[in-house]
Amino acid sequence: MLIQPYFIMFVINNLV
Repeated sequence: MLIQPYFIMFVINNLV
Protein backbone atom coordinates (compact mmCIF):
# COMPACT_ATOMS: atom_id res chain seq x y z
CA MET A 1 0.00 0.00 0.00
CA LEU A 2 1.67 3.17 -1.21
CA ILE A 3 1.04 6.25 0.91
CA GLN A 4 0.32 9.33 -1.19
CA PRO A 5 1.75 12.77 -0.23
CA TYR A 6 -1.81 14.08 0.03
CA PHE A 7 -2.61 11.55 2.73
CA ILE A 8 0.47 12.55 4.71
CA MET A 9 -0.43 16.24 4.49
CA PHE A 10 -3.96 15.41 5.55
CA VAL A 11 -2.74 13.60 8.65
CA ILE A 12 -0.34 16.44 9.54
CA ASN A 13 -3.17 18.95 9.26
CA ASN A 14 -5.26 16.85 11.63
CA LEU A 15 -2.43 16.65 14.15
CA VAL A 16 -1.95 20.40 14.10
